[in-house]
Amino acid sequence: MDDPAGGVALLSLLYTAGVVAASLIAGRRSDRTGRRKPFVIVASSSWPGR
Repeated sequence: MDDPAGGVALLSLLYTAGVVAASLIAGRRSDRTGRRKPFVIVASSSWPGR
């Protein structure tokens, strides 16, 4: 890709889509199992930059 700004925009879009998808999946699993704490721990340990 020749345009750095376009690359950043594309990566931002992909990251946002991934976060939304993971949130929906984890939320449904959390509701189904009735356990929230393990999902919160996993989400906080996978925070970018950690």
